Amino acid sequence: MTAVATDQRTNPRTASATVIVNVLRNRFRPVFVNTPYGFSHSENTQIGTSQYRVSAVDSDLVGRINYDVIGDGIAPYYYSVNSQTGEITIRNVLTTDKLNVNYVVSTLT
Repeated sequence: MTAVATDQRTNPRTASATVIVNVLRNRFRPVFVNTPYGFSHSENTQIGTSQYRVSAVDSDLVGRINYDVIGDGIAPYYYSVNSQTGEITIRNVLTTDKLNVNYVVSTLT
């Protein structure tokens, strides 16, 4: 396709350029592999400690898969996930009477 630019002068001047358009299809959603996931750790586990790594594939991937934690309300406070690698780490101190079981849900984009 050709794009044309024209200025607003009395005697307009124009320029043109060839534009190549690539249509990217996204027919398949990303899928987690080796599910279900589960891990346990001590309440004394230090902040920043890697706990687990989730992994996903996408049949029509162009670029990379991004990971995020959405959790069950408090999980995102206690855990973080590396958006590029899927590595889940401890984010805050786990020694609390309120913390018993967390559901860490990682989303894909």
